[in-house]
Amino acid sequence: MFFVELCKRIFQCLVMTSLATVLGLIPMALGMGGESTQAPLAIAVIGGLTVSTALTLFFVPALYTVFEERMKREVKEE
Repeated sequence: MFFVELCKRIFQCLVMTSLATVLGLIPMALGMGGESTQAPLAIAVIGGLTVSTALTLFFVPALYTVFEERMKREVKEE
């Protein structure tokens, strides 16, 4: 039960931090309020943060589950 609560808390912190950063960079990506030469940087940061957050939330746990089940099968065979 502790693990479930911990995962919910980590998920919440990760999503809130990523979302705040992305929302803060949107005006810069659109070229509003300042240097429009920094728009490509903002777009790259938004894309990278979005992809890394998605990988952290979905791909890494799935990969961990696959390896965990594979290791269980190898231990049972021995």
